[in-house]
Parts: sequence; structure tokens; C-alpha cells
Amino acid sequence: MAAYRRSTPPARPRTQEQKLIVSTCLPPADVERIDRLAEARRITRSETLRLLIRERLAGPSPALATA
Repeated sequence: MAAYRRSTPPARPRTQEQKLIVSTCLPPADVERIDRLAEARRITRSETLRLLIRERLAGPSPALATA
């Protein structure tokens, strides 16, 4: 079955508050990686974050290897 991909508009720039919340939870490199992946794959940041969490728990993911 083909991978499910939602048609989402490009991600809106984050507000300062959102940047602060995310930066206190994740290293800056991960935050930048999430933004790059979300934009490149046209999926939401939360979906990208879920993929990143799965990668950390299960080892490298082919879905995230492209970033």
C-alpha cells in the first residue's frame, strides 16, 4: 500500500512562543531537521516529530534518512 500523504499547505513560520517551546524540548539540530523534513515532505511538523520519535526508539528510519 502506498504511503499515506496528506496535502497540506507549506508550514507557516513559527511564532517566537512556539520556537521557545520547541527549543526547550529538543536540541536545535533536531528542530531544524523537523522543519526541513516537514517542508520537503509536505507533512505537518507533528507528523515529522512522530517519525523522529520513532527513529529514536527503534533506530534509524528510512523515512528520515533523506534529511
